[in-house]
Amino acid sequence: MERWDVYDLDRRPTGLILPRGQAHTAELCQLVVHVCLFNKQGEMLIQRRSLEKKGYPGYWDVSVGGGVLAGEGGREAAMREVREELGIAVSIPGPAAVTLAFEGGFDDYFLADWNGALSDLTLQKEEVLDANGPAARRCSPCSMTARLLPSGRALSSCCLTCTGTWDSRNKPILQIHKLFTKKVPVGA
Repeated sequence: MERWDVYDLDRRPTGLILPRGQAHTAELCQLVVHVCLFNKQGEMLIQRRSLEKKGYPGYWDVSVGGGVLAGEGGREAAMREVREELGIAVSIPGPAAVTLAFEGGFDDYFLADWNGALSDLTLQKEEVLDANGPAARRCSPCSMTARLLPSGRALSSCCLTCTGTWDSRNKPILQIHKLFTKKVPVGA
């Protein structure tokens, strides 16, 4: 059974360790991670959550996401989740690009470069139904937020610029540009 470290509302470790899924009070927080894998064109690989997932089955999400296990650091967890969910190894340089607080925890978003092909992926069927890459034709911008996980929607509205694209099989792809590392003018 997976276990996670417990943090307080200021992200200080409490010394407690709880099993995954155990109910807890609002003052006890966990750490989760998401990884956004970008190609050279700044497009992000997205994954579709398994239909067997308890939360948001079948929704499109950022490249990878998961919980940080007890004793594990965020960057270490991010690289582990990429290996588990997509079957590839990536280097994640530096600390999280951004952290979002949510009720019950903290969500660290890491950015990494990956220029592989979809055929390089080995999807973890319990977690990932499908993945979609940047090999797409452009189309008119369209709203994808209705089928994105809430975390993806928050990330896209707070930190990233999104436009809709579709691949040859008419599957959605998000073209998301890195804005974490450069200053963006207000209203851009």
